[in-house]
Order: sequence, then structure tokens, then C-alpha cells
Amino acid sequence: MTGDGVRPYPEGGDTYGYIKFKTHKTDKIEIPYGEAFGGTNLDGPPCTLNGFTGARNGEIIPEWELCARIKPNKGAELHKVVNGKDIVVAIFDGEHFIEVKGK
Repeated sequence: MTGDGVRPYPEGGDTYGYIKFKTHKTDKIEIPYGEAFGGTNLDGPPCTLNGFTGARNGEIIPEWELCARIKPNKGAELHKVVNGKDIVVAIFDGEHFIEVKGK
């Protein structure tokens, strides 16, 4: 939950987004473990503090977090998932995400 008690992903929520990209900067990526797993992460839902998101559809989804800002590589994809339908909405051109028309 956020500081104001609002869940960022409400029970009735049907939409989320993610950025898909490759990187060699693996030293900037961490698994968000909570205290029970030897970590210090305190994030709320959908983070479960065990390295996997709290998916409601039975899927097992690994979770990572960037511990520093990194610029995505050219060709990175911005995705929007609505009711399980995954749509690429923009592609990174090296400077900006450019909207994919017709989506």
C-alpha cells in the first residue's frame, strides 16, 4: 500500500504496464527480498518480498528492481496488459519511446 492506504493495484484492477529490455548492467539489478529472506525491501503490493510478484492469475512472475537508473537500449518495448491481452504501445528509439500506431 502507498502511504495514504491506497493499493496501487486494486482487487478489481485489470491493467498493468512494463518495459521489456536487455542489459549487460546486471550489477544494477536486484531481487526485492524482504527481511524473511535476508533483504531490506519494504515495498507494498504487488511486491511480495520473496522475489516474485503477487500475481492473481496463478502465474509465477519473477520480480527485479533497478537499484540505479539505467537508460534502456534502442528497441526496448513499453507494454500495456489489459485483461490479459499484452500490447506493445511504444518502442524506444535511443532517446524517446515512440508510440506504436494502431494499438
